[in-house]
Amino acid sequence: MPSARKSILIVDDDVGMGDTLTDILQANQYEVATAHSGDAAVSMMRRRAYDLVLMDIQMPGLNGMEALATMKAEGLAKHVIMMTAHTKASS
Repeated sequence: MPSARKSILIVDDDVGMGDTLTDILQANQYEVATAHSGDAAVSMMRRRAYDLVLMDIQMPGLNGMEALATMKAEGLAKHVIMMTAHTKASS
């Protein structure tokens, strides 16, 4: 019996980044859902469980760290990878 596809929730306010990650993951047989804000991600996690969450740290409104804290407090977050494209350059 084939194993069920693993589900991944991508949380990123950058639509292009979310689309790129979705394309890569779907090509590798993952079931992918996307949320474009921390609030949307928490709402989606309340409705169903995902095997993994890939979440941007810096987003307007409820940012990734705040969304993660909410998910943890409600027992929703099991496997989460936090990511960001922002760096702080030193001079």
